[in-house]
Amino acid sequence: MTALLLAALAASQPAPPITLIVLHEKDMLRLNVVGLSPASYRARYTLEVAGQGPSGVNRTSQSGAATLTPGKPATLLSVVLGRGGAGRWTATLVVTPAEGAPYRQQRDSAESQP
Repeated sequence: MTALLLAALAASQPAPPITLIVLHEKDMLRLNVVGLSPASYRARYTLEVAGQGPSGVNRTSQSGAATLTPGKPATLLSVVLGRGGAGRWTATLVVTPAEGAPYRQQRDSAESQP
């Protein structure tokens, strides 16, 4: 499924090599950090997810290093929010490439209703 999403992104607009995708699956919400590049690409990335729901405030941060093989899609990280992402949440992806300028993407509960 991730490969299809990456292919759709690549066909519709020039997407950054590492991007954040929000998927609605049954009673949960999946935040995937995925990569696809036409050339070799190396970067460090951090995904921070902050949420507020009935049980209080939660914050998590995960990071890693990626080396993308040209033309080969990769899922680098996956975070699951239970109960369909009920409550308010914000996910921020920061990518620092080995070469070039860092960039960030942000998604939140307001923009990602099923």
